[in-house]
Amino acid sequence: MAKRTAKQMIAAIDRYFDSVDNNDVPGTLSVMTPDCTLTVVTDQATYRGRDSGIKRVFTRRLESVDKAWHGNRRYHVDPAAGTATTRFDVRRRGKDGSRKTMDNINFFEFRGTKLRRIYVWMSGTNTLR
Repeated sequence: MAKRTAKQMIAAIDRYFDSVDNNDVPGTLSVMTPDCTLTVVTDQATYRGRDSGIKRVFTRRLESVDKAWHGNRRYHVDPAAGTATTRFDVRRRGKDGSRKTMDNINFFEFRGTKLRRIYVWMSGTNTLR
């Protein structure tokens, strides 16, 4: 397994969130392994495969999200175990003008410096559906 540092792990997570906020689907996917899974634990929904299930989720998200911000990120990173958690605030504006604020937590498992598994705890409804 490739060695990784806390700084590399945080950079991958930041790239993930920054790409999501910029509606950049290729950028979002670029930090994931091909076999990545994304599970919204609070909705019991799992999306499998970077280039299939996860890509569909983020492509479909473009239809309803005008602007999003995932900020005030707080991290706990364990490079030896290849895991990280972040708690963050979300502000989201839909294309219909609706607004939503959330307090979310994500747990990440890494393979090398790429995201292999993402577990999401969302306050409120699953906005990736």
